[in-house]
Amino acid sequence: MSDDTYNGWANRETWAFMLHVDNTIGCEFVTDSLEFDDDNESDYHIGERVADMVRDLLDECEGADWVRMMRDDVGSWWRIDYREIGAHVRADWGVVSYTPARFRLVGE
Repeated sequence: MSDDTYNGWANRETWAFMLHVDNTIGCEFVTDSLEFDDDNESDYHIGERVADMVRDLLDECEGADWVRMMRDDVGSWWRIDYREIGAHVRADWGVVSYTPARFRLVGE
């Protein structure tokens, strides 16, 4: 079994994606552009929504140097770990706090 982790991320593609989102696009743009449902969204779903929004933004800004650089750096977009992106958005950007129903404590 090989270890594909990269700079603390699940793999190089996830690291490169979040590097560009954090440094080029900006977490404020993402959080202002998406509404999050803190009671019903899993990390995976949040990560998938962030990646979809970024793909749409890249399509709109086609031709810009940063778009080409991001696409080249990320490479295989299918390898991006949506769950890890969602967890990062939740923890580091302070967007939402999700507790799956099966883990809720009595009285929450």
